[in-house]
Amino acid sequence: MSSTEPLLELRQLSVQHAVRSGGSTRLEAVRELSLSVFPGEIIAVVGESGCGKSSLARAMVGLVPASSGEIRIQGVPVQNLAGKARKNWHRQTQMLFQDPHSALSPRRTIADTLAEPLEIQEKVTAEQQKQQILAALSEVNLSSDILLRYPHQLSGGQKQRIALARALLCKPSLIIADEPLSALDVSEQARLLNLFSKLRSDKHIAFVLIAHDLAAVQQVADRVAVMYLGQLLELAPAARFFQGAAHPYSQALLKATQRNWQPGYWADPKEADEPVLKGEPPSALTPPSGCVFHTRCAQRLELCSEVVPGQHSLVQAASAAGAHQVLCHLYSTDKLPLHPSQQEKP
Repeated sequence: MSSTEPLLELRQLSVQHAVRSGGSTRLEAVRELSLSVFPGEIIAVVGESGCGKSSLARAMVGLVPASSGEIRIQGVPVQNLAGKARKNWHRQTQMLFQDPHSALSPRRTIADTLAEPLEIQEKVTAEQQKQQILAALSEVNLSSDILLRYPHQLSGGQKQRIALARALLCKPSLIIADEPLSALDVSEQARLLNLFSKLRSDKHIAFVLIAHDLAAVQQVADRVAVMYLGQLLELAPAARFFQGAAHPYSQALLKATQRNWQPGYWADPKEADEPVLKGEPPSALTPPSGCVFHTRCAQRLELCSEVVPGQHSLVQAASAAGAHQVLCHLYSTDKLPLHPSQQEKP
């Protein structure tokens, strides 16, 4: 498959959850979201808690059903997959969960945990199984003496790397990592991010990294997707995004991150105590009309409260992976604001 063809493609995907018995009230966690993931890339999906990132991740691997829209794997709709083809989808698309401890059985040794995918996916001899497990451990920088231990005897970072090793034993082409860094200390976060980069380079594995830490995202991501209230507000190559995000919400996320990155970033000490983004996100049960972000946007226009914005491309790219797209009325006129990369340097 050409690297210009998507490995995973979401087309107008929506995910709903019943919030009352009988399903009389439904929450739309993901709203008509379109996104492509290409072989060997790391795409980061960022946004505040409750924006729909985890629901999106679970829909990608089939853990929750889509209420509408389509998911395609290598160009084939997943609803058309059956038998061996469907089994291959589940093998090729693996998931890392936020809490590695709950993802591992406390009653099974690490050896038994790692043997499980080999027993399910393919028939191998005991010796072949042993060699594959040792190879997977080596890929995540763990030694064989860990095999006889139980999850409670391991650190959080070790457990997350065991979960990654288990995923690698399925020979995946795509790994969905749902907030895999949040329970780890800084050194373990760095170790895991380095592994993602190495696996992308050595094995051409694609990663969808669900995260809220933009500092971590900047280290590894090829592209950044920004979600808010179930919608994709901005999608851009990482270098372009961090040089100057286009959507007001993305700009607020970056500004908040820079506050933590750069001591003395704020010229006025009083400004440092002010929240970068004021107000709470609206309820997904009763989303605002028009632009979903307009209730918190300092740059909102009169039409933002009534008219749903369309998607605008800020740069013409040779492939979808290089496109910069934003869902915002600010870019709907002929006089588009210049992106920082287009502005003249002093």
